[in-house]
Amino acid sequence: MTSKPVIKGTRLTVQFIIGLLASCATVDDILSEYSALETEDI
Repeated sequence: MTSKPVIKGTRLTVQFIIGLLASCATVDDILSEYSALETEDI
Protein backbone atom coordinates (compact mmCIF):
# COMPACT_ATOMS: atom_id res chain seq x y z
CA MET A 1 0.00 0.00 0.00
CA THR A 2 2.92 2.30 -0.78
CA SER A 3 4.09 2.71 2.81
CA LYS A 4 0.74 3.97 4.11
CA PRO A 5 -0.52 2.58 7.43
CA VAL A 6 -3.24 -0.04 6.99
CA ILE A 7 -5.84 -1.54 9.28
CA LYS A 8 -4.35 -4.81 10.53
CA GLY A 9 -5.55 -7.82 8.57
CA THR A 10 -7.02 -5.73 5.74
CA ARG A 11 -5.86 -3.77 2.73
CA LEU A 12 -7.73 -0.66 3.88
CA THR A 13 -5.54 2.33 4.62
CA VAL A 14 -6.08 4.53 7.64
CA GLN A 15 -6.26 7.46 5.23
CA PHE A 16 -9.15 5.77 3.37
CA ILE A 17 -11.13 5.22 6.60
CA ILE A 18 -10.55 8.80 7.71
CA GLY A 19 -11.71 9.96 4.29
CA LEU A 20 -14.93 7.99 4.67
CA LEU A 21 -15.54 9.55 8.08
CA ALA A 22 -14.77 13.02 6.72
CA SER A 23 -17.35 12.50 3.98
CA CYS A 24 -20.02 11.92 6.63
CA ALA A 25 -20.06 8.11 6.58
CA THR A 26 -21.01 6.73 9.97
CA VAL A 27 -19.15 3.96 11.74
CA ASP A 28 -22.17 1.71 11.12
CA ASP A 29 -22.07 2.53 7.39
CA ILE A 30 -18.40 1.61 7.20
CA LEU A 31 -18.86 -1.61 9.18
CA SER A 32 -21.74 -2.72 6.97
CA GLU A 33 -19.74 -2.06 3.80
CA TYR A 34 -16.44 -3.60 4.99
CA SER A 35 -17.20 -6.78 6.91
CA ALA A 36 -13.52 -7.41 7.78
CA LEU A 37 -13.54 -4.35 10.08
CA GLU A 38 -14.58 -4.16 13.69
CA THR A 39 -15.57 -1.08 15.67
CA GLU A 40 -12.15 -1.01 17.36
CA ASP A 41 -10.49 -0.77 13.94
CA ILE A 42 -12.24 2.49 13.25
